[in-house]
Amino acid sequence: MNYTAIDFETANNFRRSACSLGLVKVEDGQIVEKKYWLIKPTPLEVGFMQYKVHGIKLDMLTDQPDFKELWHEIKPYLENQTLVAHNGKFDFNVLAHLINHYELENIPMTTYCTLDLSKIIWPNELAYNLASLVSEKLGVEFNHHNALEDAEVTALLFKNILQESAVQSLEEINDFIDTNYFKLSNRFRTSTPLGRKLNIELTENEAHPFFGKEVVFSGTFSAFTKEGGRELVAKIGGVPKDGVTSNTKFLVVGQQDLYKVGLEMKSSKMKKVEQMISKGLDVQVLIESEFIELLNF
Repeated sequence: MNYTAIDFETANNFRRSACSLGLVKVEDGQIVEKKYWLIKPTPLEVGFMQYKVHGIKLDMLTDQPDFKELWHEIKPYLENQTLVAHNGKFDFNVLAHLINHYELENIPMTTYCTLDLSKIIWPNELAYNLASLVSEKLGVEFNHHNALEDAEVTALLFKNILQESAVQSLEEINDFIDTNYFKLSNRFRTSTPLGRKLNIELTENEAHPFFGKEVVFSGTFSAFTKEGGRELVAKIGGVPKDGVTSNTKFLVVGQQDLYKVGLEMKSSKMKKVEQMISKGLDVQVLIESEFIELLNF
């Protein structure tokens, strides 16, 4: 089966602000081509949280072509193709916003999301973020949030899904999804519980960076709930708090709800911490992967 895996990274809170695109083309189950583009985003700015995720700086983008200039290169890989992405509602939404913003022609394509398909194929996983699934199912290391590497492991993950489901054609994939749709929607209405993969043997450790420090969580997370995160902090000897205070030392930031935080995509906790940092207070902002890494300090 032939398909193309894609992954976008964005520069700021606007969906049209793509700053990189990775693309991996698969024919008869084998990778035959890889493409990577840095893209001048619109608006031309890189947000703090986006930089922490992918590490792409503004000066790396200012001299790059914008998406409209690159469209003639990118379009042949997408038009009339079968596209896959992990958490496809993000990547395909970015593509739609770019096409709309630059007034490009809409093109026909078939899209699949390996996140949704993984929930059907492997219903008992503790986490469905790309890093967890790649580690569990593929056993390979990759540079997460590098768009090309994300696209490549997504292509491999989709291949694994096809093998597990024993489908041989797009028609069979669609039938498979239709048959399992209600199982998927009913099983995953609630957020992921505290994953046992993160529920490691933690004990109070005076040398740990969290020990005796106030830690606050904002947003939702792939591998644990806020309650689960607080449990982990408490086991190490940290002080989990619901809200930001003058004594807060760590703010762990997850996915934000646009309807709650607005277009800035900054919660009241994040805004308060930014004010504290501007006044010279020692507060660290961590994304989910940094929090997990620090747990193993």
